[in-house]
Amino acid sequence: MSTSLVVKNTFICALDAEALSPVRGVCRRRSSSDSLGSTTCGSFGQSDDDSWEGTTASGDDGAGASAFAEELEAGGAGAAAACAALAFDPLGSCWLLRAMELGGVGAAKVVSTAMAGGVCKAARSAHACAVLESLICMLSTDEVSFIASEMCAAAMQIATHVHGHAVVCRLLEYSGGAAPTLALADAVLAEDAAVLCCHKFGHHVAMSLLSNGLTRHRRAIVTALFGRLPRFARHRFASSVVVQALSQCADEEGGVLAAQLVATPVEIVGLAVHNFGV
Repeated sequence: MSTSLVVKNTFICALDAEALSPVRGVCRRRSSSDSLGSTTCGSFGQSDDDSWEGTTASGDDGAGASAFAEELEAGGAGAAAACAALAFDPLGSCWLLRAMELGGVGAAKVVSTAMAGGVCKAARSAHACAVLESLICMLSTDEVSFIASEMCAAAMQIATHVHGHAVVCRLLEYSGGAAPTLALADAVLAEDAAVLCCHKFGHHVAMSLLSNGLTRHRRAIVTALFGRLPRFARHRFASSVVVQALSQCADEEGGVLAAQLVATPVEIVGLAVHNFGV
């Protein structure tokens, strides 16, 4: 009787004439993409009843988006009606963005018309917010003014939202001088600028206001920071706003902040050894 050595479950075992266990194949955890089959971003196709709502997956990613873009440019009622629903869908929003890229300004105008009236909801959506951002980048200031106007009703809530804050920042970057955007900025700062500066997402809006806002917006943020500047300079999020204020504000306002930060040697050392104050 011969004895052989085999490895079983990381243990070395001495066996007699025993049949070896079959080699186990590599197991892979089922991913979420497996359940989607062949569906990919942009893989929607038009259904048999000429309606673009409830579209199904197809094999060609570009063809469906291209056809949809052409119908948007032509003013197709079916495509326009489906825009709002597609914007909130994970795959549909990606496909809609692709159609806007292919169709250009003409397609974007149709999408903007479909999104009007539901901006506040779209700004809070993980998928529709990207559609709003794309519209702001593609269309003129007047054509996207409705976005800022509608968001004024929930300015602070959207400015501190995980998705909505990016839409506000994009408006400030591309349409910072437009009256509706200025009204939105005023509405955001009217509540509590200090809370905005310390918020995980809102501080991005505060930084954008310092870069793209008017003098009154920068002054409102500086005033909020000046009240508790040593604390804000050490804050995880507000410290970034302080740095932005020092670099973007006028010499008079920035000088006041800098003077308070370095008022005493103890304060300088405290900032230098702090995780965010440094």
